[in-house]
Amino acid sequence: MNRPPLLAALALAVLVPSVATAQDKPLVTPKDYGRWETLGAARFSPNGAWLAYTISRGNEENELRLRRDANSATTVIPYGMQPSFTADSRWVAYLVGVSPTERERLTKEKKPVHNNFVARNLASGDTIAVADIASFSLSADGHFVALTRYAAEGKRVQDVLVQDLAKGTRLVFSNVGEQAWSDARPLLAFTVAADGGNGNGVQLYDANTGAVRVLESSTSLYRGLTWRARSEDLAVLRTKVEREFRDTSFALLAWSGVSAPTAVAKTQDATQGVPAGYRITDYRRPAWSKDGRIIYVGLRKREPVADAIKKSDEKVSDVEIWHTKDVQVIPAQRSAEQRDLRATLLASWRVGEPNITQIGTDASES
Repeated sequence: MNRPPLLAALALAVLVPSVATAQDKPLVTPKDYGRWETLGAARFSPNGAWLAYTISRGNEENELRLRRDANSATTVIPYGMQPSFTADSRWVAYLVGVSPTERERLTKEKKPVHNNFVARNLASGDTIAVADIASFSLSADGHFVALTRYAAEGKRVQDVLVQDLAKGTRLVFSNVGEQAWSDARPLLAFTVAADGGNGNGVQLYDANTGAVRVLESSTSLYRGLTWRARSEDLAVLRTKVEREFRDTSFALLAWSGVSAPTAVAKTQDATQGVPAGYRITDYRRPAWSKDGRIIYVGLRKREPVADAIKKSDEKVSDVEIWHTKDVQVIPAQRSAEQRDLRATLLASWRVGEPNITQIGTDASES
C-alpha cells in the first residue's frame, strides 16, 4: 500500500524522536541491582511504642532501622540484625556485623569474621557494646542478657557473659555447653564441660541475688536443658557410656522448684526402668507436661559392640543399586539418612517413678 509523501514524512518525524528517547534511557546495571531493597520482618516493642525492622540489599549493605512513631526520626544501624526488645520496653538488643569489604579482607587474611553485640537504651539512646558475640538471650524480666562468645577453634564450649543492663555490671562463666533462662524469673541454668571432665555439671545462676549454685557435678556430659513453662522446674540429660555398647545412653534428671536451697534432683537411671533393648537419647530434647508431672523423652534401640559390622580389608564397591520397590530414590535416601539415624520413639516418665513408658511404636511417627 502506497502512502502519500506528506503522511510518510509525518510518520518518520514522530518515530525518530521516540526511538532517540528510548535509546537515551539508562540501562539497569549489576551495580544497580545491588541497591534494590528487601524489607525484613518487623518487631514491635511490648508496649507498642517502638518498631524495629531490617533492610536487606543485594550488595549486602544491610541495615537495621528503629522508629518510635510516624513523626519521629529513624535510627539507622548499619549491618544491624536480630533485634529483640526487653520485656519492659526499655532496651533493644541486636547484633552488628561487618561490611562486605571488611568481611572480604578478613577472609583473605584468614581471620575470623565475628559479630558484635549492642544494647540500646530507648529513652536516652545510650548503648552498651560488647565485641565478639555469637548470640544473646534476654531474661524474661528484661533486666539481664546472656551473651555467648564464639567458641575457640576445635572447642564446643564457650564463655557466657551475663550483663545487668541497668547497673552495667557483668559476670563471666567459662566452659559453658548449654544455657537457658527460666521464663518465671531471671534464673539462668547452664551446663559446664571442662577439659578432662573434672568440674562438669549443671549450675544455676540467680541474676537477682548474684548467687551461683552447683545442682549436679560429675565427669559425665549434660545435654538438653529444659525449663517447664512459667515455672522453676528444670530437666536435663546426663551421659552414661558403657563399653559393651557403641552408643551412649542418658539418665534423666528433674528438679522441682530448682531455686529452693533444698531442691534435689529426681533421677531416672540410664540403665534401669527403660524398656529392654532401648536407651534414652539426646536426639529428642526433654519436654515437660503442663502440670509438671510428666517428662517426655526419645528412645532408640541399643547398638551392642558385638553386633557391629566388622570392617573388611577389601575395597568397598561404589556401585549404587536402586530397587524398583524402594519408595525413595537414592539421592533422597542419602539426604534422609542422618534424619533417620536421629529418629526416636516417644516415651514418658512420671517424675519420681522408677520406670519409663514407651508410647511410640514407629520412629517415623510425628
